[in-house]
Amino acid sequence: ADICGLITDTLCRIDADVRFVGPLPCDCGATTAMDLRALLCAFIQAQGASKYRLPAWVNNKVERKERWEQLGVEARLIVPTLYTGELEWRGEREEVPFLVETDGGGFAPNLDQGAPILHPSDAGFEATLRGLLLEHRRLVLKPSKGANSVGVLLLSVEDDPLRGVPIASGFERVADAHQPPALQPAFGRGDMDPLLERVWVGAPEKSNLSTQDAASRVLFDHAYHQQILRAEKLIGNVLVEPSIVHDQEVCVLSMVGGRVQIIAGRSLVMNRILLFAEHLPIVMDDDFEDPGWPELYSGQWPVADPAVRERHTRWMLTRKLDSDSHGRSLCEVIRGAVRHLATVGSSGDGESSAFRADFFVNWGDSAGEGARVWLNEVEHGFNGGCTLGWFGQRCMQVALRMWVLGTDEAHRATRMCAT
Repeated sequence: ADICGLITDTLCRIDADVRFVGPLPCDCGATTAMDLRALLCAFIQAQGASKYRLPAWVNNKVERKERWEQLGVEARLIVPTLYTGELEWRGEREEVPFLVETDGGGFAPNLDQGAPILHPSDAGFEATLRGLLLEHRRLVLKPSKGANSVGVLLLSVEDDPLRGVPIASGFERVADAHQPPALQPAFGRGDMDPLLERVWVGAPEKSNLSTQDAASRVLFDHAYHQQILRAEKLIGNVLVEPSIVHDQEVCVLSMVGGRVQIIAGRSLVMNRILLFAEHLPIVMDDDFEDPGWPELYSGQWPVADPAVRERHTRWMLTRKLDSDSHGRSLCEVIRGAVRHLATVGSSGDGESSAFRADFFVNWGDSAGEGARVWLNEVEHGFNGGCTLGWFGQRCMQVALRMWVLGTDEAHRATRMCAT
C-alpha cells in the first residue's frame, strides 16, 4: 500500500477550521522530525498536559455510555448497564485489635485501619443485586470512576465463573481440573435460592490466574456484607454490568478525529489493521519486536502463532455482525463506532485528537454465524508507553506523525497553503 499517499489524502480531507481536543503537539513541541522514541515521549507529555481539559463525563462509566449513544454508537454495541447506585461511607470502620502479635512473639500497636462500612443509598440494592445475579448468572460490579480494573468485582453463580473470558495474554483460559464443592446448605438460610449458596467473588476478569486463585466461593450474604459493603474502592457511585462472554478483546487507537485507526488484539493474537479515512483496510506485516526502551515499554504478551494471528485477522475483516441489516463486517462496525466517538465531540467541544477504545469480540460459530462486538471502554488517558506492545512500532510511527500533521494548526495551515 502507498501509505505516504494515504497520509496525504487523509490530511487533505481535514477542514482547516476543525478544532481538536485532547493531547496536542503544541503541548510538547512535537514535530515530524523526531524519531519514534522522541515522538512517543512527546505524546505521553501531551497526554499529561491535556487531561485537565477533558470534560468530567469522559471518566464517568455511567454517564459516558449515554454520551456514546448520543454520538451515534448503536446501543446494542455497548456493554449494557443493569444498575447504578451509590455506596456511601459515613466515616465508620470495622473495629480492629489495638495490638497485634509480632514475629518475635511480642506485641506492637496495630497500624492497620478497619475496613470502611458502606451504606447503599438504595434500600433495595441487596435485593436487586440478588435478582440480577440469578437472572444473568454472572455480573461485574465496578466503581463509576477509575481505571485499570481497580475495584472491579466479578460475581458468579456458575460452576466456572470465568467461562468465556480469555486470560490477559489473549489465549483461551484452561479450566481448573478440580473445582471446589458448593458450600453445604447448612451454612445457608432456608429461604435462600440454592444458587446463592455458592457465589464466586473474583478479581478483575483479565487475570491470568486460575479460577481458584482469582476467585473465592462464599455465601451471597458474606459476599454482600463482608466484601462489597467493606470495599474502600467502591465508595461512591457504582454500576453493575453483565459479564460478557467473549473470545478476544481488541483495542483501537484513534487519531485525528478517527481518520486514522489501528485495530489490534489487546493481546498479540492478530495482526494489526491500519485504517485511513474511507480507504480499504491495510493488514500490516508482523511487528512484534521489543524495542528495548524500558523507560517506555517493558515486556509484552506472548505472540500467537502466525496461523492463529492470520485466522483472527481474517475473521475481523470478513465475519459479519449478527443480525445487521447492513451486512457489515466486524471491522466495519468497529471502525464506524470509533469514528462516531471521535468526530462529534466525544472529548468535549471539538474532535478527539487521540484515544483508545476497547471492544469485546465474539467470533461466532464455526460457520461464522452469530459474531458480535461490544464497546467496553474508551480511554483518553491510556498508557502511551503500552502502545508499542499493542500496535507495534511501524503503526505507531504512522499514527504519531499523523497526530502531529493532522492536529497541529500550524501544520494544517501550511498544508492548506501548499494545496
